[in-house]
Amino acid sequence: MENIHSKRYGNIFLDVFSFKRKTHTSGWKFHGIILVKNDVVIYKLASGEPEISTEEKKTRPLGPFQELDGAFFGVVGKVK
Repeated sequence: MENIHSKRYGNIFLDVFSFKRKTHTSGWKFHGIILVKNDVVIYKLASGEPEISTEEKKTRPLGPFQELDGAFFGVVGKVK
């Protein structure tokens, strides 16, 4: 079970055209197993993260054109 939220913030123009993206992720995660036999708990296991809070920044100076450089050189290499 988990409850995770991601929110992007910053300049909308830079975000939409992939120049600069800032994302804040927050929430929690829980994983648990309980084994019951004859109304008695015989095994329990629990793990998770009580508080998740991360910041992620992606910067691409060429924006959407940065993806094209690998495709362009791949095509040019095949033509030669």
